[in-house]
Amino acid sequence: MAAPIQKLARIACQCFSRKQHDTVFKEQMNNLKLALNSITAKDVNFDPKSVTDRTSEHDAPVTYVHIWEDDIFTMGIFVVKSGGKLPMHDHPNMYGFCKVIHGSVHLKSYSLVSDQNIPEDVEKKLHLWQKPLVRSVGLRQDQVITSNDDCCFLSPSDGNIHEIQSAGGVAAFLDILAPPYNNSQSRDCHYYKELPMSGILGNKNVESASIENSKPTIRWFMQVPQPHEYWCDTLDYRGPPLIV
Repeated sequence: MAAPIQKLARIACQCFSRKQHDTVFKEQMNNLKLALNSITAKDVNFDPKSVTDRTSEHDAPVTYVHIWEDDIFTMGIFVVKSGGKLPMHDHPNMYGFCKVIHGSVHLKSYSLVSDQNIPEDVEKKLHLWQKPLVRSVGLRQDQVITSNDDCCFLSPSDGNIHEIQSAGGVAAFLDILAPPYNNSQSRDCHYYKELPMSGILGNKNVESASIENSKPTIRWFMQVPQPHEYWCDTLDYRGPPLIV
């Protein structure tokens, strides 16, 4: 019998290996989510001590465990140390799945909102060369997610910009991206920072209501270089080998 992580990889390959009819694609996506929801730290032989036992003040805030990569999808584990985070970034023209397998993370995700003019109080603080780097976004999700919760999902148009940080201690999540990042095919990772705005609504209840009503409060993000405080080190994968 194939290991759960092997089954998951095969489902991911079937889902994204070729162009599917919308109905078939949605069905396979649902199968992928169901398979991912059942994955645990035991299935990938992840032990948080493999990270905490070697932690020092000079270590990277995030550790990446590579599991699989080809032209169709990538699969790996991100281990976010206490106080660490994956800063606000995007996944252009990509689908993404995130399943917490240890600890808990605080996830904030945003969707691009089109046909918005930059407010005057934001625009006047920008240099001319910065204006093309500005994006209008709406809050899609803002919640703490644990290993007991189902996976999170992003698509090219929904929740594609997000930030993930540890919530209280070391956290780990299994990550699937399809197709993988590829600079030559306009799938390069971009980082963002939020621009201050005098009229922005900061009330969390207002934002939650906005999500439910599908009328998100507009925020303004600007593309920036990779933050200097963010980098990853690596750890070898110790789970069942994959054959896809």
